Amino acid sequence: LVCLFLSLTVYIIQQAINEQIAEKQRAEIRRAEEERRETMKKENERLRMEESQRNREMEEEKRRKEAEEVQNKREEAVLAAIEEAKRNAEKLRKAKLYKHVLEDTENTTDLEHSILGDDAASNDEPLRRYRNGRQSLRLPASQRPVLKPRTSSLERHPPEKYVYFSNIFLSKVLLDVLVVFIFFTIVFNLFVIAFYINYIHSVATVFIHYIV
Repeated sequence: LVCLFLSLTVYIIQQAINEQIAEKQRAEIRRAEEERRETMKKENERLRMEESQRNREMEEEKRRKEAEEVQNKREEAVLAAIEEAKRNAEKLRKAKLYKHVLEDTENTTDLEHSILGDDAASNDEPLRRYRNGRQSLRLPASQRPVLKPRTSSLERHPPEKYVYFSNIFLSKVLLDVLVVFIFFTIVFNLFVIAFYINYIHSVATVFIHYIV
């Protein structure tokens, strides 16, 4: 009996030790799995941040290139306009300087080409402007073309029109604010009703439980 008791005791102790060892191993496995998941989570987060950073950099680079292209096009357009204005001014200056081109009735075309160049299309504009200017100077003062002054924005668009549109905009804003206020009022009332019903239900439950 003593031997059997001792054997049983040893067996129980051994089982307890084995269970502790197994539990420790399971804990180690769980800890390793948690560490692995945490590492994977951090790695995924790092990759996501790197991808987001690359996307931001690519988007910024794209916007920068687009802005540079727009700026270059504007500069090219301005330079082209300046060059065109210079060419027209030079041709007009030559037309004024050599006014006998317009007064000479013989071989006028050859003189125009020798002074202004061979491009007839570009020569027409400065010559036309010069002819119109000289013709207007020859006319009496009463028959000269009158330049209309530029109208201001207030003359083109009377203040009453601005007031009308301002009133429409203000009415729309007030209507939107009123709709939002009504919506939040309804939501708040529904919340209060739900809270009150829940409170009554809880009190009734406690009361019934106390009676029972």
